[in-house]
Amino acid sequence: MFGNWVQKVNSKLTYVLVIGMLLTAGTLSANALLQTPGIDIGPNYTQQAEAGQNIVYSHILTNTGTTTDTFLLQVFSAHNWPVELIREVYPTGTLELPLNVGPQMTASFQVSLTVPPGIAGVTEVTIITATSQISPTVHKTATDTTIVLSRIFLPVIMNRWPPVPDTPVLNPISNPNGGGDYSVTWNTAYRANTYTLQEDDNTAFSSPTAQYSGAGISWSASSKTAGTYYYRVKASNSWGDSGWSNVQSATVQPPSTLFAVADASALEGIPNTNDGTDSTMWTGYEHCSDFSGITRSLVKFDLSAIPAGAQIAQASLSLFLDGSCDTGNNSRTVTTYRLTSDWGETAVTWNTKPGFAEAYGSSTVSSRVFQRYSVDVTNLARAWVNGTYPNYGLMLRSPESSNSARLAFGTRQAGSSYAPYITITYAGAGSSMDNTSTVEGIPDSECKPAIKDVFRIFSSPMDSGMFKVAEEPLCSPH
Repeated sequence: MFGNWVQKVNSKLTYVLVIGMLLTAGTLSANALLQTPGIDIGPNYTQQAEAGQNIVYSHILTNTGTTTDTFLLQVFSAHNWPVELIREVYPTGTLELPLNVGPQMTASFQVSLTVPPGIAGVTEVTIITATSQISPTVHKTATDTTIVLSRIFLPVIMNRWPPVPDTPVLNPISNPNGGGDYSVTWNTAYRANTYTLQEDDNTAFSSPTAQYSGAGISWSASSKTAGTYYYRVKASNSWGDSGWSNVQSATVQPPSTLFAVADASALEGIPNTNDGTDSTMWTGYEHCSDFSGITRSLVKFDLSAIPAGAQIAQASLSLFLDGSCDTGNNSRTVTTYRLTSDWGETAVTWNTKPGFAEAYGSSTVSSRVFQRYSVDVTNLARAWVNGTYPNYGLMLRSPESSNSARLAFGTRQAGSSYAPYITITYAGAGSSMDNTSTVEGIPDSECKPAIKDVFRIFSSPMDSGMFKVAEEPLCSPH
């Protein structure tokens, strides 16, 4: 009976022990689920350094677990270089550092690495390990890779340092006609990235202007005024500039042919009417229309492009006789006069025409021979250019008695073939336009009445001559 009692007691103890073990295991399992550890650490670095340099790498540790944990940081240098972990609340000089971090929180720390003197061409890998103290099997690592540069000492025999570009060579500038448009070019310089082109009016470049800066090897001048221009160029790169190149020059000649910029007739017969848009301008005495009376022509030229010091050898005014009202093919003299006040092409009338002063050149024309005629205006052009007189243009006059002819000259509105122009010849240079060409005169015919500014219909040019209708006199080539 006593033996049965002992057996029952043992059975109960075994039952209690088993139940206790099961409860303990359940509690441990629940705690483990509530305290899942986790960790992340970064970033990883790769950096260049020099011997003797101290480098500090900044890292962040993140507790990715579900409970507060203490993480042990350890740092290891593959080459056993001086290294330490740094955090503001811990002293420096340690290879281990505990960090207590709440769940889903971060903590920052630094790794200080010193490259020993005399080191070159070596790559150091420093490893940082963070281990969870709740579960030591949970750990993460970060790496700091330090590349120590190699120093190469070159002999002092180098003769190309710093490697600035070669000096470019400026090519001769081609401008055979002396025009205002030309190109400046240079060769490609070794090691050059960009070029700077300077322009000045003297070879000393005392007040240069940078006309171009860029990677190209040419620059185009446009509409340059008369004068001589000097150029030089240099090359540049990140190391510096080359020396200045050789100097080249371009000479722009003053204009040799200047077309009228304004022309008009002043008609006594209709004294308040402006005639500035017509294709002809008249001189002499008009007797072939209802508004008979004296007629005079006004012409203006722009000489501002001619330098004040230009040496004018000759200036010739070219006029195209475009029609006439005469009793036959008679010789008539046309004379030029200097105007003394300004006027407007589309505003001037007989009553508002400017005054005139001394006469200059004259030309004898055949009233039925329609061609270009030249008048010498050299002295007047010189006076305009050197500033002796203001340039208001000139007046054309021919005999103005009632039995004289009315002559019609082409205006700028008629086109360049008939427009008035001045040809300038400079000392040591020739003119650029032949003013000896002529137009064959039409057969002598009777002049019929003309009604100017009422209506006009022109025919096309024909081999046998030019004809007009609508009451315009037949003494005209078009």
